[in-house]
Amino acid sequence: MRKQKKRNKLFAILVACVMVLGMFPSIPGFAADATVVDAEGLIAAAETGGTITLGADITLTERLELKADTVLDLIGHKLTSTSTESSAVYAPYVTGTQPSLTVKDSSGTDSGSITASTKYLFSFNGKVTIEGGTLTLDSSTESRVVGVDCDAFTMTGGKLAVNAAAENSIAYGVDCSGPLEISGDSVIQATAPYAAYSV
Repeated sequence: MRKQKKRNKLFAILVACVMVLGMFPSIPGFAADATVVDAEGLIAAAETGGTITLGADITLTERLELKADTVLDLIGHKLTSTSTESSAVYAPYVTGTQPSLTVKDSSGTDSGSITASTKYLFSFNGKVTIEGGTLTLDSSTESRVVGVDCDAFTMTGGKLAVNAAAENSIAYGVDCSGPLEISGDSVIQATAPYAAYSV
């Protein structure tokens, strides 16, 4: 009888452990690497972060919200944002450590790209790192246009171009409130009728 009780207890503990482990993939912030081929897949992957690899050219009609540390590998593909919100890629404020974003293009040619016509290309409370790719923000309506708005910024490669066309508008490549590091063959360009600042 004692043996049977012990066996039942062990079985109950095992079932409880399996159930707890099964919950992890659905918890926000549990990173799982993913290759995405459409907007729906990209939006879903952004919930948990990790390394997100584009498997095709993708057009987003809404803002992409990152809720965990994310590495976005363009790998030669195009990500186009037609969002009418203030930013194309955004990380909402969270208590504690803020989500970070790293953009790279493992195709090695910087043929991967992100383009948008919003006020901000990236708007982050955390750190943004650009290692490769061609990132372009073209705005014809905003008076102040910013490529990357963040708390910390590092760029080791790729190109960031910010173009403002509205009358008396100002363009900033990077508007960073914290540490800023630019190295390698990185290129940051800003153009606007009134004033333009790369950093």
